[in-house]
Amino acid sequence: MEHGVWRMEHNGSPHCGVEIFFNGELEDLLPETGKEKYITVESRGKRSVKDLVQSMGVPHTEVGGIRVNDAWVEFSYLLRDGDRVDVFPISPRAKTADNPLLHRCEPFKNPGFVCDVHLWKLARRLRLLGFDTRFNPGWDDADLADISQKERLILLTRDRGLLMRNKVTRGLLIRKTDPEKQVEEVLRRLEIDKNVRPFTRCLVCNGILEPAALEGEFFEKKLKAHIPPGVLEWCKEYHFCPSCEKVFWKGSHYEKLIGLVEKYLGELEGGRQCQPPCVRFVGNWHCLFPTFILFIQPLPVLNPSTGNREAGRTLRNPG
Repeated sequence: MEHGVWRMEHNGSPHCGVEIFFNGELEDLLPETGKEKYITVESRGKRSVKDLVQSMGVPHTEVGGIRVNDAWVEFSYLLRDGDRVDVFPISPRAKTADNPLLHRCEPFKNPGFVCDVHLWKLARRLRLLGFDTRFNPGWDDADLADISQKERLILLTRDRGLLMRNKVTRGLLIRKTDPEKQVEEVLRRLEIDKNVRPFTRCLVCNGILEPAALEGEFFEKKLKAHIPPGVLEWCKEYHFCPSCEKVFWKGSHYEKLIGLVEKYLGELEGGRQCQPPCVRFVGNWHCLFPTFILFIQPLPVLNPSTGNREAGRTLRNPG
Protein backbone atom coordinates (compact mmCIF):
# COMPACT_ATOMS: atom_id res chain seq x y z
CA MET A 1 0.00 0.00 0.00
CA GLU A 2 0.91 3.63 -0.29
CA HIS A 3 2.43 5.37 2.70
CA GLY A 4 1.90 8.79 4.24
CA VAL A 5 3.97 10.48 6.94
CA TRP A 6 2.66 12.27 10.05
CA ARG A 7 5.18 13.96 12.34
CA MET A 8 4.11 14.63 15.89
CA GLU A 9 6.23 16.56 18.36
CA HIS A 10 6.59 14.86 21.73
CA ASN A 11 9.13 15.88 24.32
CA GLY A 12 11.74 13.37 25.38
CA SER A 13 13.31 10.41 23.66
CA PRO A 14 13.86 7.98 22.10
CA HIS A 15 12.55 8.53 18.61
CA CYS A 16 9.62 6.29 17.66
CA GLY A 17 8.40 5.66 14.13
CA VAL A 18 5.39 3.40 13.51
CA GLU A 19 3.08 2.56 10.63
CA ILE A 20 -0.66 2.58 11.24
CA PHE A 21 -3.63 1.59 9.08
CA PHE A 22 -7.31 2.24 9.84
CA ASN A 23 -9.60 -0.50 8.53
CA GLY A 24 -13.20 -0.38 7.36
CA GLU A 25 -15.39 2.55 8.30
CA LEU A 26 -12.67 4.03 10.52
CA GLU A 27 -10.97 5.44 7.46
CA ASP A 28 -13.98 7.73 7.02
CA LEU A 29 -12.71 9.63 10.05
CA LEU A 30 -9.36 10.42 8.42
CA PRO A 31 -8.52 13.21 5.99
CA GLU A 32 -8.39 12.14 2.36
CA THR A 33 -4.60 11.94 2.46
CA GLY A 34 -4.77 9.26 5.15
CA LYS A 35 -7.22 6.87 3.52
CA GLU A 36 -6.42 3.48 2.02
CA LYS A 37 -2.80 3.58 3.04
CA TYR A 38 -0.43 2.90 5.91
CA ILE A 39 0.51 6.14 7.61
CA THR A 40 3.97 6.55 9.04
CA VAL A 41 3.87 8.42 12.34
CA GLU A 42 7.06 9.79 13.83
CA SER A 43 7.21 11.04 17.41
CA ARG A 44 9.43 11.07 20.49
CA GLY A 45 8.84 9.67 23.97
CA LYS A 46 6.71 6.83 25.28
CA ARG A 47 3.27 6.67 23.79
CA SER A 48 0.29 4.31 24.11
CA VAL A 49 -1.47 3.03 21.03
CA LYS A 50 -4.70 4.58 22.35
CA ASP A 51 -3.08 8.01 22.44
CA LEU A 52 -1.83 7.57 18.89
CA VAL A 53 -5.23 6.48 17.56
CA GLN A 54 -7.06 9.40 19.18
CA SER A 55 -4.45 11.95 18.12
CA MET A 56 -5.37 11.07 14.55
CA GLY A 57 -9.03 11.92 15.12
CA VAL A 58 -10.47 8.48 15.89
CA PRO A 59 -12.22 8.20 19.29
CA HIS A 60 -11.42 5.06 21.26
CA THR A 61 -15.14 4.26 21.43
CA GLU A 62 -15.07 3.52 17.68
CA VAL A 63 -12.35 0.90 17.98
CA GLY A 64 -13.14 -2.82 18.22
CA GLY A 65 -9.61 -4.18 18.06
CA ILE A 66 -5.95 -3.29 17.52
CA ARG A 67 -3.23 -5.53 16.14
CA VAL A 68 0.44 -4.63 16.46
CA ASN A 69 2.81 -6.76 14.42
CA ASP A 70 -0.02 -9.28 13.88
CA ALA A 71 -0.82 -9.64 17.61
CA TRP A 72 -3.93 -8.24 19.33
CA VAL A 73 -3.13 -5.66 22.03
CA GLU A 74 -4.79 -3.51 24.71
CA PHE A 75 -5.20 0.26 24.46
CA SER A 76 -2.41 0.61 27.01
CA TYR A 77 0.20 -1.01 24.74
CA LEU A 78 3.30 1.20 24.52
CA LEU A 79 4.51 1.67 20.97
CA ARG A 80 8.03 0.78 19.90
CA ASP A 81 10.04 1.95 16.97
CA GLY A 82 9.14 -0.02 13.85
CA ASP A 83 5.72 -1.24 15.04
CA ARG A 84 3.07 -1.90 12.42
CA VAL A 85 -0.42 -1.10 13.73
CA ASP A 86 -3.79 -2.16 12.31
CA VAL A 87 -6.90 -0.58 13.86
CA PHE A 88 -10.29 -2.24 13.36
CA PRO A 89 -13.80 -0.87 13.91
CA ILE A 90 -16.39 -2.60 16.04
CA SER A 91 -17.21 -5.33 13.55
CA PRO A 92 -17.28 -9.13 13.04
CA ARG A 93 -13.68 -9.02 11.82
CA ALA A 94 -12.54 -8.11 15.34
CA LYS A 95 -14.56 -10.90 16.96
CA THR A 96 -11.72 -13.27 17.78
CA ALA A 97 -11.06 -14.94 21.11
CA ASP A 98 -7.56 -13.50 21.61
CA ASN A 99 -8.68 -9.88 21.10
CA PRO A 100 -8.57 -8.15 24.52
CA LEU A 101 -11.11 -5.62 23.23
CA LEU A 102 -13.53 -8.37 22.17
CA HIS A 103 -16.20 -7.16 24.63
CA ARG A 104 -16.57 -4.02 22.51
CA CYS A 105 -17.76 -6.10 19.56
CA GLU A 106 -20.50 -8.00 21.39
CA PRO A 107 -24.10 -6.82 20.81
CA PHE A 108 -25.62 -4.97 23.75
CA LYS A 109 -28.28 -6.97 25.61
CA ASN A 110 -30.15 -4.05 27.16
CA PRO A 111 -28.82 -0.91 25.47
CA GLY A 112 -29.61 2.49 26.89
CA PHE A 113 -28.52 5.86 25.52
CA VAL A 114 -27.71 9.42 26.45
CA CYS A 115 -27.76 11.96 23.60
CA ASP A 116 -26.04 15.32 23.39
CA VAL A 117 -27.97 18.53 22.78
CA HIS A 118 -27.73 18.31 18.98
CA LEU A 119 -29.35 14.87 18.74
CA TRP A 120 -32.77 15.56 20.27
CA LYS A 121 -34.59 14.32 17.16
CA LEU A 122 -32.64 11.06 17.29
CA ALA A 123 -33.44 10.74 21.01
CA ARG A 124 -37.19 10.93 20.38
CA ARG A 125 -37.01 8.38 17.59
CA LEU A 126 -35.09 5.95 19.78
CA ARG A 127 -37.76 6.37 22.45
CA LEU A 128 -40.36 5.58 19.80
CA LEU A 129 -38.55 2.26 19.28
CA GLY A 130 -38.62 1.56 23.01
CA PHE A 131 -35.03 2.37 23.98
CA ASP A 132 -34.15 4.03 27.28
CA THR A 133 -32.85 7.35 25.92
CA ARG A 134 -31.85 10.23 28.19
CA PHE A 135 -31.75 13.79 26.94
CA ASN A 136 -31.57 17.18 28.60
CA PRO A 137 -30.61 20.35 26.70
CA GLY A 138 -29.02 21.68 29.88
CA TRP A 139 -26.39 18.93 30.13
CA ASP A 140 -22.86 19.97 29.13
CA ASP A 141 -20.06 17.65 28.00
CA ALA A 142 -18.96 16.89 31.57
CA ASP A 143 -22.51 15.97 32.54
CA LEU A 144 -22.90 13.68 29.53
CA ALA A 145 -19.62 11.89 30.29
CA ASP A 146 -20.59 11.43 33.95
CA ILE A 147 -24.07 10.11 33.15
CA SER A 148 -22.72 7.72 30.52
CA GLN A 149 -20.17 6.33 32.97
CA LYS A 150 -22.33 6.09 36.09
CA GLU A 151 -25.42 4.66 34.41
CA ARG A 152 -23.59 2.58 31.79
CA LEU A 153 -25.34 4.33 28.92
CA ILE A 154 -24.07 4.56 25.35
CA LEU A 155 -23.18 8.18 24.61
CA LEU A 156 -24.42 9.30 21.19
CA THR A 157 -22.82 12.41 19.73
CA ARG A 158 -21.23 13.93 16.64
CA ASP A 159 -18.49 15.47 18.81
CA ARG A 160 -15.29 13.43 18.57
CA GLY A 161 -13.66 15.26 21.46
CA LEU A 162 -16.49 14.27 23.81
CA LEU A 163 -16.00 10.59 23.03
CA MET A 164 -12.26 10.88 23.68
CA ARG A 165 -12.81 11.65 27.36
CA ASN A 166 -11.42 8.92 29.61
CA LYS A 167 -14.72 8.60 31.47
CA VAL A 168 -16.55 7.62 28.31
CA THR A 169 -16.23 3.88 27.71
CA ARG A 170 -19.48 3.30 25.80
CA GLY A 171 -20.18 5.66 22.94
CA LEU A 172 -20.95 5.99 19.26
CA LEU A 173 -19.86 8.75 16.90
CA ILE A 174 -22.89 9.54 14.74
CA ARG A 175 -21.82 10.14 11.14
CA LYS A 176 -25.17 10.96 9.54
CA THR A 177 -26.92 14.33 9.81
CA ASP A 178 -30.45 13.22 8.83
CA PRO A 179 -32.33 11.95 11.96
CA GLU A 180 -33.96 9.17 9.92
CA LYS A 181 -30.56 7.93 8.75
CA GLN A 182 -29.17 8.31 12.26
CA VAL A 183 -31.70 5.80 13.59
CA GLU A 184 -30.67 3.23 10.98
CA GLU A 185 -27.01 3.93 11.76
CA VAL A 186 -27.47 3.23 15.47
CA LEU A 187 -29.47 0.04 14.90
CA ARG A 188 -27.02 -1.28 12.30
CA ARG A 189 -23.73 -0.46 13.98
CA LEU A 190 -24.78 -1.68 17.42
CA GLU A 191 -26.75 -4.67 16.07
CA ILE A 192 -29.71 -3.94 18.32
CA ASP A 193 -32.67 -4.29 15.95
CA LYS A 194 -33.79 -7.33 18.00
CA ASN A 195 -34.15 -5.03 21.02
CA VAL A 196 -36.76 -2.82 19.38
CA ARG A 197 -39.98 -2.60 21.44
CA PRO A 198 -42.06 0.09 19.72
CA PHE A 199 -44.43 2.34 21.62
CA THR A 200 -43.46 1.34 25.14
CA ARG A 201 -41.87 4.65 26.21
CA CYS A 202 -43.02 8.22 26.50
CA LEU A 203 -41.55 10.28 23.66
CA VAL A 204 -41.51 13.37 25.87
CA CYS A 205 -39.91 12.24 29.15
CA ASN A 206 -38.67 8.67 28.44
CA GLY A 207 -40.94 7.09 31.09
CA ILE A 208 -42.23 3.54 30.68
CA LEU A 209 -45.90 3.56 29.68
CA GLU A 210 -48.56 1.68 31.60
CA PRO A 211 -52.11 0.71 30.62
CA ALA A 212 -54.85 2.85 32.09
CA ALA A 213 -57.83 0.88 33.38
CA LEU A 214 -61.09 2.50 32.32
CA GLU A 215 -62.70 1.60 35.62
CA GLY A 216 -61.19 3.08 38.71
CA GLU A 217 -60.62 6.26 40.67
CA PHE A 218 -57.32 7.09 38.96
CA PHE A 219 -58.86 7.14 35.48
CA GLU A 220 -61.92 9.09 36.59
CA LYS A 221 -60.06 11.73 38.58
CA LYS A 222 -56.70 12.06 36.85
CA LEU A 223 -57.13 11.06 33.21
CA LYS A 224 -60.69 11.27 31.98
CA ALA A 225 -60.95 15.06 32.17
CA HIS A 226 -58.01 15.40 29.80
CA ILE A 227 -59.45 13.17 27.08
CA PRO A 228 -61.76 14.83 24.52
CA PRO A 229 -65.38 13.61 24.78
CA GLY A 230 -65.33 12.52 21.13
CA VAL A 231 -62.36 10.24 21.82
CA LEU A 232 -64.02 8.75 24.91
CA GLU A 233 -66.94 7.66 22.73
CA TRP A 234 -64.88 5.38 20.51
CA CYS A 235 -61.56 4.66 22.23
CA LYS A 236 -61.48 1.99 24.92
CA GLU A 237 -57.71 1.60 25.27
CA TYR A 238 -55.46 4.19 26.90
CA HIS A 239 -51.96 4.31 28.30
CA PHE A 240 -50.31 6.87 30.51
CA CYS A 241 -46.83 7.83 31.60
CA PRO A 242 -46.36 7.60 35.39
CA SER A 243 -43.42 10.01 35.17
CA CYS A 244 -45.15 12.99 33.52
CA GLU A 245 -48.79 11.76 33.65
CA LYS A 246 -49.46 12.30 29.96
CA VAL A 247 -52.26 10.25 28.41
CA PHE A 248 -51.80 8.26 25.18
CA TRP A 249 -54.29 6.70 22.76
CA LYS A 250 -54.44 5.61 19.14
CA GLY A 251 -55.08 8.48 16.79
CA SER A 252 -55.01 9.34 13.13
CA HIS A 253 -51.20 9.20 13.06
CA TYR A 254 -51.10 5.57 14.17
CA GLU A 255 -50.54 4.17 10.68
CA LYS A 256 -47.87 6.78 10.01
CA LEU A 257 -45.85 5.77 13.06
CA ILE A 258 -46.23 2.08 12.27
CA GLY A 259 -44.84 2.84 8.84
CA LEU A 260 -41.97 4.73 10.40
CA VAL A 261 -40.99 1.74 12.54
CA GLU A 262 -41.21 -0.55 9.51
CA LYS A 263 -39.01 1.85 7.58
CA TYR A 264 -36.29 1.89 10.25
CA LEU A 265 -36.15 -1.89 10.49
CA GLY A 266 -36.61 -2.45 6.77
CA GLU A 267 -33.56 -0.33 5.95
CA LEU A 268 -31.42 -2.83 7.85
CA GLU A 269 -32.21 -5.37 5.14
CA GLY A 270 -30.34 -3.35 2.52
CA GLY A 271 -33.46 -1.97 0.89
CA ARG A 272 -34.97 -5.39 0.11
CA GLN A 273 -38.63 -6.11 0.68
CA CYS A 274 -38.87 -7.52 4.18
CA GLN A 275 -41.17 -8.05 7.11
CA PRO A 276 -39.64 -6.41 10.17
CA PRO A 277 -39.93 -8.48 13.36
CA CYS A 278 -42.35 -6.07 15.03
CA VAL A 279 -45.01 -6.39 12.30
CA ARG A 280 -44.46 -9.92 11.10
CA PHE A 281 -47.80 -11.15 12.47
CA VAL A 282 -50.18 -8.57 11.12
CA GLY A 283 -53.24 -10.18 12.69
CA ASN A 284 -51.83 -10.02 16.22
CA TRP A 285 -50.52 -6.49 16.58
CA HIS A 286 -51.98 -6.05 20.06
CA CYS A 287 -49.59 -8.65 21.46
CA LEU A 288 -46.59 -7.30 19.59
CA PHE A 289 -47.45 -3.64 20.12
CA PRO A 290 -48.52 -3.34 23.76
CA THR A 291 -49.34 0.33 23.18
CA PHE A 292 -50.22 2.48 20.20
CA ILE A 293 -49.33 6.07 20.90
CA LEU A 294 -50.49 8.70 18.51
CA PHE A 295 -52.12 11.46 20.48
CA ILE A 296 -50.95 12.70 23.83
CA GLN A 297 -53.11 14.82 26.09
CA PRO A 298 -50.78 16.38 28.66
CA LEU A 299 -51.75 17.01 32.26
CA PRO A 300 -50.21 19.93 34.15
CA VAL A 301 -46.87 18.62 35.38
CA LEU A 302 -43.91 19.93 37.33
CA ASN A 303 -41.22 21.32 35.08
CA PRO A 304 -37.89 20.20 36.65
CA SER A 305 -36.06 23.10 35.03
CA THR A 306 -38.31 25.93 36.26
CA GLY A 307 -40.08 24.39 39.25
CA ASN A 308 -43.45 25.52 37.85
CA ARG A 309 -46.44 23.39 37.00
CA GLU A 310 -47.33 23.87 33.38
CA ALA A 311 -49.31 22.16 30.65
CA GLY A 312 -47.44 20.14 28.11
CA ARG A 313 -48.07 20.10 24.39
CA THR A 314 -49.79 17.69 22.07
CA LEU A 315 -47.40 15.30 20.38
CA ARG A 316 -48.34 13.83 17.04
CA ASN A 317 -45.11 12.43 15.69
CA PRO A 318 -41.55 11.85 16.93
CA GLY A 319 -40.44 15.32 15.83
